[in-house]
Amino acid sequence: MLKALVSVTKSDIERGSRPSTRDCPVARALRAAGFTDPAVGMRAFTYGDLGERVMGYLPEEATRFIAAYDFREPVEPLSFYVEYGE
Repeated sequence: MLKALVSVTKSDIERGSRPSTRDCPVARALRAAGFTDPAVGMRAFTYGDLGERVMGYLPEEATRFIAAYDFREPVEPLSFYVEYGE
């Protein structure tokens, strides 16, 4: 598995859409970190071209952020590492 640092910014939070798997703040941050066309679930995400999607895993702090954001609770910018790839 590979690891990457992902940073959810204030702009990601303000511009993100709920509930959108491809435009929520975490998806926007994954895209900024270099992941192609990310789609975010509660515990994992996929990325890559159609037909060649790869799965990555979200840490607990990211899943808590997603739940809070989706339920319109206050959230703050955060950074976390994701595991992805082979």
